[in-house]
Amino acid sequence: MDLQLGGKHVLITGGSRGIGLACAREFLREGAQVSLAGRSQAHLDAALAQLRAEGHAAVRGHSADLGDAQAALAMLDAAEAGLGPVEVLVNSAGAARRTPFGELQPQAWQDAMQAKFFTYIHVMDPAIKAWTSYCTLFG
Repeated sequence: MDLQLGGKHVLITGGSRGIGLACAREFLREGAQVSLAGRSQAHLDAALAQLRAEGHAAVRGHSADLGDAQAALAMLDAAEAGLGPVEVLVNSAGAARRTPFGELQPQAWQDAMQAKFFTYIHVMDPAIKAWTSYCTLFG
């Protein structure tokens, strides 16, 4: 299937494992250039080695704690310095702890928001602001 992604720069947060890595593989098969973002350099290195062994050369990795807005912005800048402006963003970072509902405490809710919500916002906010200068946004 040709999704017309050839040469497009796709940034995938949480891209070193799980759903993020699976997304990376599919975008690479479609001809996109892919930047993976993750906290663990070791996991990124393993993912990059695996994807390159499968014949995908147009992939880079960037280690950052996306819970930190400044680190997320630095990662986005590094990704764009390497492969050009990000044209597609996939948010797959962060895993909330599974806790039985009756055992949830306010801190667990706060931790979940930090892990799933703010990691996305810290990348989406600067990306969307940049997109408004060179593309049309719908929705």
